[in-house]
Amino acid sequence: MPALNNFLRTFREKVNKKYPNRKKTSDGTLGDQAHKSRVSEHNPDGDGTIDAWDMDCNLLGSSNDTGSAAEDAEVRKVIAEFLKQPQAQLVIYNKHIHNVDIDEPGEWRWYGDWSSGKNPHDHHAHLQSKQSREDITYKGNLDGVVNAQPKPATGELSRGDTGERVKALQRGLRKVFPLYSGDLEVDGQYGLRTEKAVAQFQKRSGLKVDGVVGGITRAALAKHGIKL
Repeated sequence: MPALNNFLRTFREKVNKKYPNRKKTSDGTLGDQAHKSRVSEHNPDGDGTIDAWDMDCNLLGSSNDTGSAAEDAEVRKVIAEFLKQPQAQLVIYNKHIHNVDIDEPGEWRWYGDWSSGKNPHDHHAHLQSKQSREDITYKGNLDGVVNAQPKPATGELSRGDTGERVKALQRGLRKVFPLYSGDLEVDGQYGLRTEKAVAQFQKRSGLKVDGVVGGITRAALAKHGIKL
């Protein structure tokens, strides 16, 4: 029976130990039919092991399918620790990707057009290891990780982001568009309600509706006095 390689197996064990109540609904190792029909690290490699693990975002066991803001912070902590390891190859999370062979530290690229059916990876984080280092056991300690808060290099805002720019967005939407954003909480957490408010703004402005504040949406918001 195919199983995770040694590095991912031991890394997952540490995650399970640190988050004993985490949900595993969106956990994934062995590829499904869709994965089996193409080249994927979820399929067994030459030695019969699997080099990718999908980690459910509900690390604290909340009822939210995509995890709470607090859980998002925990997911980012785990990702930061994962990427410190020489065995790490890439991570896909919340519509963004980081490949250690291509991207600068802290750089996150937009991961394709998720609205067309591509998995946005907002229910789980895809953690992939290097095949050449897959036998090296993870010996780190997740208790000591620091929240690196990875951000996309483009400066866009999307679900999972936090901070003052998110607050400015929420505050501006509440003030300028109270009809559909009047009850939006200004908490600095880009969650589902903020994403929906942005999507509504995009729809009413004739823009591409994806709930993400990219360059075009940011420029449109600026015309209404919402500067990010």
